[in-house]
Amino acid sequence: MPVAPFPDRTTRQHRSTLLAMILLGYLPILLVAASVVIGITMSRFGVAWGTVSAIAFLYLFPPLLCRVGALSRADLVGVDRLETRHVLRWWFGLQCQTVFNRIPFLEEALRLVPSAYSMWLRLWGSSVGRLVSWSPQVSIADRQLLVVGDGVVFGAGARLFPHFVSRDGRGAMYIQIAPIRIGAECVVGAFATLGPSIDVPARKVLLGNRIAIEHVVDRRPWDRLERVDSTVSSKAQTDGRSA
Repeated sequence: MPVAPFPDRTTRQHRSTLLAMILLGYLPILLVAASVVIGITMSRFGVAWGTVSAIAFLYLFPPLLCRVGALSRADLVGVDRLETRHVLRWWFGLQCQTVFNRIPFLEEALRLVPSAYSMWLRLWGSSVGRLVSWSPQVSIADRQLLVVGDGVVFGAGARLFPHFVSRDGRGAMYIQIAPIRIGAECVVGAFATLGPSIDVPARKVLLGNRIAIEHVVDRRPWDRLERVDSTVSSKAQTDGRSA
């Protein structure tokens, strides 16, 4: 069934949002530069102080900045054109995370310490349960948009993408954003891909190399979209076995 296109927005709004997105694209390199400056400054008190200060800033400041400037998990649910203010705030949150998307080593280092990575995701705004196992090369696009139960196991290379970009009936680009929910004691197979609004029931196994994406949550624009955080649900492709 064809989907009705979104209403047209003004060209001026589109251009101003596009400019803001371009400017926010410099945020990742500014965060790295700030970390280096802090490290050099604090090295006056010793190399150890400088190193610890730079690392602490790089790991802690971006999540806190994201929590302050980006939309919360409850608000980031919907579908709309790319030039809206809601999407711009999501873009801000994504740029806070770009350093870690571009340099996966930073996350892998955290995973060396038990529970440290789960605690770090909670700092971004996600809800992560106890005793979650993160295998190497797990990739997360929006670290504030996860709801993970206790005892979940992620296979190597699993990909969690809470946003999805496509085109409407007129060819205009729009984005769908919604949290990914994974029930307690689930197993997400190696190189499985989960998209926005996916809800995996507890104790299910998502087979490796599978793709679970719900194409549309709600086609109404955000300005007419009621909060649906508690009702968003999608059937993930599972084999039905207990974990």
